[in-house]
Amino acid sequence: MLSESYLSVCVLSICFLEDRRPGLSMQRIAAGRLTISPSPLTSQESSMHRAFSHDAASVGIVGAGTIGSSWAALFLATGRRVTVVDSDPQAMARLRPSIEAVAGDLVALGIGDPRSHWDRLTAAGGDWGALAGVDLVQENGPESLAAKRGIYAAVEAVVPPGTLIASSTSGLMPSDLQDGARHPDRFLIGHPFNPPHLLPLVELVPGRLTAPEAVAAAEAVYLAVGKVPVVLRREIAGHLATRLVAALWREAVYLVEQGVCDLDDIDRAIAAGPGPRWAVLGQGLSYHLG
Repeated sequence: MLSESYLSVCVLSICFLEDRRPGLSMQRIAAGRLTISPSPLTSQESSMHRAFSHDAASVGIVGAGTIGSSWAALFLATGRRVTVVDSDPQAMARLRPSIEAVAGDLVALGIGDPRSHWDRLTAAGGDWGALAGVDLVQENGPESLAAKRGIYAAVEAVVPPGTLIASSTSGLMPSDLQDGARHPDRFLIGHPFNPPHLLPLVELVPGRLTAPEAVAAAEAVYLAVGKVPVVLRREIAGHLATRLVAALWREAVYLVEQGVCDLDDIDRAIAAGPGPRWAVLGQGLSYHLG
């Protein structure tokens, strides 16, 4: 028999695969509502064209938790000025030790040593004004639409219109995030795989009002720090990679539930079989080669 945790993850996987939105509200899941958003505006339709930075020499990090501190370590290792805002004193106290803890990994990967750039790190606590001069804000707040909108209101009050705003959200939709923003054309999702300083993937998901210039600039910024950006053509719950992971997990749960194997068998089969090929080739090429 499967544990309750396995079954709960299976339910979450099914919700993702059916285009529902567990990150937003359980009522929407129960109602079975789907959200299919139009494609981002073309450059002709965009209300304003901004000169977004393609290098982001200065980056603002909102949220100093696991994801935020990992992003901070990566940007700092590549020599960027990094300003971290988090009103939680305990989170801010953990920021520098968290960066120090992963510094060796970044050095081993040849990305750089964040410890060489402590003078470029600003731990601003709850001072939103410290973000005033940044080129990119990487938001890592709670997975709550209301909380994120509150964060964006505070950010937009201090940053200029040319500052990109990217969210690390794994479950919310970009069109919802940019709704009501002063400059919605600069909002998009920049979702990393955890931990961001180690795993190269970042999923770029534009919303209904995101300017093509913002997408192009964000892609250039992430490439410049060694990430592998994948731009989605339209927004969808769970983005891309998480949906693929959820699909495989759902099948794994089914096989265990049917008594075909146990979870350890599945882990060994993936690690010793398709896993290494997937890591190098991806799913499409692996399937083509047989």
